[in-house]
Amino acid sequence: MTEAIVSPVKLEELEESLYKLTLLTLCLQRTSWNRGYPPYEQIIKLARSNTDLLRMSDQDLLAILKPLGLYNSRLKQIRKSMLHVAMLGWPDTIDQLNAWPAGQTVKRNYVMF
Repeated sequence: MTEAIVSPVKLEELEESLYKLTLLTLCLQRTSWNRGYPPYEQIIKLARSNTDLLRMSDQDLLAILKPLGLYNSRLKQIRKSMLHVAMLGWPDTIDQLNAWPAGQTVKRNYVMF
């Protein structure tokens, strides 16, 4: 008889980590750590979960993302990625990952996680 494998990581913690990894990756695209990390920290303080982020207004997110440049495209990418997760959950198969509207860098980091 085999014993059930019990993960030391709770599902909520895993989802929080995936949320943070995805958000950080989107904030760091095409910029340096020094420029990308402060906006990421601001967003995390205001939106501790995907649900919180989706409740934030576009104006609030744009104000945080503006120093990064490409802020409209970053906002669209964040919204699309997180809305997809809210509706369908985090991808757990290659087909689901391919259907996720996140960029290739986000998908690569997700797989490595």
